[in-house]
This record gives sequence, structure tokens and C-alpha cells, in this order.
Amino acid sequence: PGSQIDREARKRGTSVYLVDKVIPMLPEQLSNGVCSLVPGEDRLAFSVFLTFNAAGTMVARRFARSKIRSSHRFTYEQVQEVIDGTEAASNVGTKEVRDLILKLHKLAQRLRRNRFNRFALDISSPEMEIEVDNNGMMTGVHPSVHTTSHELVEEAMVIANEAVAIEVSNYQVPFISRYHEQPSEEKISELAVALVSLGLEPGNLMEQGNITKPLKETCGTTLEYYVSMLVLKSMKRAEYSVDNAGHYGLSKKFYSHFTSPIRRYPDLVMHRELAALLSGRKANVPGREELSAVAVSSTELEFRAEQASRDLIEIKKYRFLEQQIDDGKPLEYEAVVVSVVEFGVFVELPELQVGGLIHISQISNRFARYNPRESYSTAKGASVEAGNKLRVRVSGVDFVERKIDFTFLGT
Repeated sequence: PGSQIDREARKRGTSVYLVDKVIPMLPEQLSNGVCSLVPGEDRLAFSVFLTFNAAGTMVARRFARSKIRSSHRFTYEQVQEVIDGTEAASNVGTKEVRDLILKLHKLAQRLRRNRFNRFALDISSPEMEIEVDNNGMMTGVHPSVHTTSHELVEEAMVIANEAVAIEVSNYQVPFISRYHEQPSEEKISELAVALVSLGLEPGNLMEQGNITKPLKETCGTTLEYYVSMLVLKSMKRAEYSVDNAGHYGLSKKFYSHFTSPIRRYPDLVMHRELAALLSGRKANVPGREELSAVAVSSTELEFRAEQASRDLIEIKKYRFLEQQIDDGKPLEYEAVVVSVVEFGVFVELPELQVGGLIHISQISNRFARYNPRESYSTAKGASVEAGNKLRVRVSGVDFVERKIDFTFLGT
């Protein structure tokens, strides 16, 4: 603490992940070297030992500074082969290691079910990864793969973060929690109106159990993407705070960030605090004011990093669509209607995760009448309203205003 490296890490707050590069929080010699696990090499670590019963309830926990030597490093694809029991699984590690993977998978799925039984949110919004050429120009997109091997790692991290938060809270000292507040009444009201307009009956959305209902009811339907987007937009951002008020999205009473000290400064602070407490150096724990300052700055720096990443991706998407216009070969996309207004229809393209407008001039010859229910109707009774799927292609891109215009091709 207080070293030049620490001051710089605090100043950065987090690693920044851009499309084709990473700006690390810590020097590469640390982040990719002595602080990263390498099979067959000794590494200093902070280990979390957790014991669970058959129901997936944590019954014991222990934390210790440790020296470990990992025996294998697997890709998500390799672990998935083991979980799926494919022929290729026999080439993944030893039988002992494969058995451990299967046990961990079983536990992870139990932990996952327990979270959702407590009404943790499961918002199905697959991230799209953009593909770029050697010049950094976007050439296409593909959905990021998310399998049970990813869930295995996620659940391990979530339960470790929770265990650390519980442990530190027992010492009655301030610490940096990862706080996610429930949506505001205003956002809940807006969400309820939108869901009812789709024919859903969400009930009292201030009750967390009800806010998960529309997600389950529309899973696998044509409304899944739109409803997931509505719920996601109603949520508040998670942030860092010294006031532990739980994590709404994960449905956790105690939660912190501990598992990524290489790329998040609050995790690094949590490591130091836990180490001080376990070694009887409670007096070395930073005060509430200092931790609060770290929490505030880390929240701001995280937002800045995420915004930089989103902005760069958005710019590349805009250029990708603009290039289609320049080449005279705009592609056809499926679009989801987000809202209908007097001058047109706002849509979102799930494939690109980018939005824009179909102007009234593009659709007036088909859907000529705008009504108070925010839908366009024809004399034949057909309509375009929020949640509908349309076929579109790009017709204009405005970089300055960050606007995209689409041509309506049909329903």
C-alpha cells in the first residue's frame, strides 16, 4: 500500500477492455506474470476454502495465504467436453481431474438453482462480440458463447465473493461492498406499464419474485429479447459502497469483490483488509472515510472504463453499417420494435445490439394511422407495436448525432 504501483493502480481503478487491446490496471509483469497461475510453477495466492452440504448451503469457510502449484490450465471448451461427457473428454487432464470438474459442476448448478430460487435475476441478453480485421475495422459479429463451463467459474467467484464479505462483516469493520440497489418506484412503474401492454400480468414488481416472472414467461418466445431489455433498462447500476446493503441482482445480503485483484482495485483492497484481520492486525484496516473514497473513485473509474469500451464498439458498428451503404450492399436485419412515436418507429437490432429509427416516411404507405396506444395500424387491422419483429436495412448513419436510420422491409 502506498507504493508507486499501488498509487497508479488506484488511479486507474480497473483494467480497461477495448475491442482489440487491454489497458491493464497493474504492470504486465504482475498481471500476466507473477500474479497469474502457470501450470507446474509455484505462485503465492489467497485461498478460500468452503464446505457445502448436499443442499448447496455453505456450512464452513476458511481463508489463508497460500502457495499453490496448479497442475492444469483448461479452456472453457475443454471443461465443457468433460461436463458433456464427449469422446474428446478423455484427452482433458487425468481421470482424477475430470472427476473433480464434474463434482464442481454439480455444486455450481446447485448454487445456481439456489440463487434463482431466491429470485436472483437471470436476464437473458447474450453479448455480441465484434470481429475486426488487421486495420481494426469491424467485419462482422458473433454471439459470445456462454455454457455451463462458464457458469461453473461464475458460481465459484460469486460464492467466494459472498464468503469474504460475510467473514469481514463479522469483524465489525468497514469494508468495500459491491452494492446493487433495487429499481426505483418510477422505473418499476414504467416497466409494469410496458409489460402490461404486452399482455403480461407482472403483479407487484417491487417484490423481487415478481420481477423474475416475465423473464421466465417469455423465455424462448419472440418477446424474450424485448422483455429482457426492458427489465435490464429498469435496473440501477451496481456500485461500490462502504454501506453494505446487499446485491439485488444476485439476491445476496452480503457481497464484495475479491476474486479479481489483478484487474479491479476494490478486490486488491479487500485482499489487504482480509489479510490484516486474519493476522490479528485489525488496527491496520483502513478507516471508513478512506474506504469510502476508494469506493466512490472505483465506481466512477469502472463507469468510465465501461463507457470507453461501449463507445469504441458503437463507433465500429456505425462504421460497419456506413460501409454497407457506401458499398451499395446494405444487409437485411431482424429488428425489435422498442417504441412507436408519431414520427416513426424506434427499433433495436439484436444481432448488432444497436438501435435506430424507421422514419414515418418509410412506413406511411403501409401503416398510416398512429393511435394513442403507440402503434401504427392499417385498415386491415395489422399493427406495429413495441415488441414486434420487423425486417430492416440501414439507410443512413450520423456519427455526430449518433443516429441510425433504417428502411422498413416488412414484418
